[in-house]
Amino acid sequence: MISSSDNDMLLGNEEGSEGTQNGTTQTQSQSKMTLYLIMSTIVGIVVGISVHEITDNAEVITWLSFPGFLWLRALKCLVLPLIFCNMVMGTSELAHIGRAGFIGSRTIFCYLTTTVFAVLEGMIFVLMFRGLYTTDKKDSLDDDLKVALKCQV
Repeated sequence: MISSSDNDMLLGNEEGSEGTQNGTTQTQSQSKMTLYLIMSTIVGIVVGISVHEITDNAEVITWLSFPGFLWLRALKCLVLPLIFCNMVMGTSELAHIGRAGFIGSRTIFCYLTTTVFAVLEGMIFVLMFRGLYTTDKKDSLDDDLKVALKCQV
């Protein structure tokens, strides 16, 4: 069992310090992190637009966009398992309450429903805006499977 002094030590509180002081420091730290995130986003947008306007060299644009693509892929690989694990942990913690089955099934239903709608929305937007991002020249993606939504009359 962890005592309150051990808990303070684990959280980085000094002995005899008030919890509000650590909370204020944590809030200031979160505010700085939010500011850094917003500033980084603005810098990224400005650099992206300026590089796109300055050069048409595809190799330069590819090299500069590579870290962004890696970041997005890492987020995609992290977010879905994180959501699934959080749902499983939350549902298992509810097992001590008598309504765990009801709440768990409702949560899974909501998650699956939103996932289906997100997939459908993504497919619709890809199909709607596909003409804006295609070129006449042949590329290596021409051999991939083509997907289309068609109505049978």
